[in-house]
Amino acid sequence: MPLRRLVLSIIFVHIVDDTFAQSPFAIDFTCTSKLFDIASLSCSECDTSSNLSASLDRSSCLMCDASAYYNSTTSQCQCTAYNEYLSDLQDTKICSQCPAQHTVSTLHGVDGDSYVCKLCEAPKIINATANYECVCPSSSSSYVTTRSGDGCVAADNASYIATNYGLSNAVQVTFKNIDTSDIVTIANSALFDHYFLD
Repeated sequence: MPLRRLVLSIIFVHIVDDTFAQSPFAIDFTCTSKLFDIASLSCSECDTSSNLSASLDRSSCLMCDASAYYNSTTSQCQCTAYNEYLSDLQDTKICSQCPAQHTVSTLHGVDGDSYVCKLCEAPKIINATANYECVCPSSSSSYVTTRSGDGCVAADNASYIATNYGLSNAVQVTFKNIDTSDIVTIANSALFDHYFLD
């Protein structure tokens, strides 16, 4: 009996291990710019010689219609205008204009998405002469761009803060050791600098 139980236990462990190895949850489903094949559970290229690109959900290969062009570098359809976003139809990809006060998400950095338009929140405006980027209004003296270039603050607020608070002190962080009462000062906190000053 003990031997039979041991053999069954080994067989059971072997089956469990094989099942885990075959689990679809261990598979990378992202397939960036590629087609995801359900049958083989792998990524495959669309026919680039026919200028086909993978749909947003990676389920099919689509042609670019007349409003878009095929970018051979990215193997994707691309809109000709900076204020247009991609949409997948049944057999083609098309470009449509973003709504008012919206800009294509790809203009917002590396995490952007050419299928998404993002709201350009006030006081920022969309600059049609600069690829429809969401920017701080340069023609107005009421607002200034933050040091990172991403933010837009009232000039009065920026002036008040810069005048009344030394920026070199603003990035300092002071800690007190409750056991020894020692004071430790970090002269320049990159975290504070990024989140509060940029």
